[in-house]
This record gives sequence, C-alpha cells and structure tokens, in this order.
Amino acid sequence: MRILDLRYSVYLKRLSEAILSFVIRHSNVVSHECGLRLKDRAVLIVKETFKKRISNIEQGIMNIEVRYSIDLKLS
Repeated sequence: MRILDLRYSVYLKRLSEAILSFVIRHSNVVSHECGLRLKDRAVLIVKETFKKRISNIEQGIMNIEVRYSIDLKLS
C-alpha cells in the first residue's frame, strides 16, 4: 500500500503544480483585460473551482484505495 500512497502523492503534487500554473496564466490574462478587482474575483473563482475538482479526485482515489484493500483481503 505504501507504493500506491507514494504514487498518489506524486500524482497529486504534479496535479496541484499544473493547476497552480494554470491559475497564474489565467490571472495574467484577466489582469490585462479587466481591472484589479475583477482579476481578483476571477482568480478566486478559478481557485475554488479547482479546489472542488481536486477534492473530487482525492475522493475518487480514496474510493479506489478502499476497493483495492477489500479486494486484497478477499483474495
């Protein structure tokens, strides 16, 4: 199980880095097109959206881990 945990943590780290770079790119685009307040609002919306997506991904990983451990016990 530790190997799986390590793989998941590496995957989640890479995913969070990709999301952070997307948010930074998105905030730069918004800052050129809008005022500062709109930029801040847009960045906040994007961050909250990705937090929800990450939470859903983490929940899916936990479900897989539970199923995997049950399958090992039944084997």
